Amino acid sequence: MIYKTFNDIEFHYHHDGQHSIIRFENNYLVSVVRAFPSSIGAEQGLYELSILNDDMTLDFDNPISKKPIGFLTEEEVTEIMIEVQNLIVPTPTPTPIPTETITNKIKLI
Repeated sequence: MIYKTFNDIEFHYHHDGQHSIIRFENNYLVSVVRAFPSSIGAEQGLYELSILNDDMTLDFDNPISKKPIGFLTEEEVTEIMIEVQNLIVPTPTPTPIPTETITNKIKLI
């Protein structure tokens, strides 16, 4: 597998900082922010990374972190990006078919 790294991030500049959202092949999303007054580590010129859901909210179900991770160097952002890319997307649990539906279908046959 060829991993996406910090060097693959395309930052967008607005307000007082940089921001990027990147989607990986396993459909996980990460947000990387730097220099926003509210980002963790901004005053030190470091980065904050969050793992997101498709609706751009924090993904609390991932095994890496339940909250934004701050004070990250470029190398640490890459390390976490690789961890996220190695995550296996959980298979959705199929909705069970009600027994009545199965029974009705059997009767029709």
